[in-house]
Amino acid sequence: MQGLALGFLLQTMATELTTTGGLSILSLVQFVACLAVLIIVWHEYAIGVVLFRWRLDMADSTIPFLFGISEYAMIEAIAIPASGHDLSSFRFSIFLWSLPVFCAISCLAYWNQSSKAVIDEECRDMITVSKSNKIQALWTAVAFGVIAGIQQFFQFGQVGQVVIGCVIALSLIGHCIRINHAYDKGCLQTDGEQDASVNRR
Repeated sequence: MQGLALGFLLQTMATELTTTGGLSILSLVQFVACLAVLIIVWHEYAIGVVLFRWRLDMADSTIPFLFGISEYAMIEAIAIPASGHDLSSFRFSIFLWSLPVFCAISCLAYWNQSSKAVIDEECRDMITVSKSNKIQALWTAVAFGVIAGIQQFFQFGQVGQVVIGCVIALSLIGHCIRINHAYDKGCLQTDGEQDASVNRR
């Protein structure tokens, strides 16, 4: 799923590059934000395969496709030709509204993960990280929704869109760093507890 989204993202940027002769700052910022989203989803599923175990059901098959739909909307918004202020604002609004949708799906995915994997004794300590990510995703969805609503109401121009895009891209990059550090810290804590248990024996 992430491979398809990455291919679509690269194709979109290549099309804009060949048709316009260059990439706008806004397109570059949106590209970074979309790439960060793809990395976050890939990283979380890779972590989930390594650290967590639970019996799969229909929700586990549905959630990745929901991610794919939100990612498609996010990338398709970049692909819309930005000819004129109204169309540029329209495509940027689609991009912004796809972000709280993505975060809401992320919250659902974290809830699905933490509610099922808690029965596994080996990953019980890591569930705290998953629950923390769920809360973080919820608040991020609210924040991105507010930003999208403000853009929808005020219809910011090119400069305002670039500023908002930079804030979003930086927040997503920061989230990549945060979840990586959180899981590393949780793994070290779990490994330390296991070592202490072995020493007591």
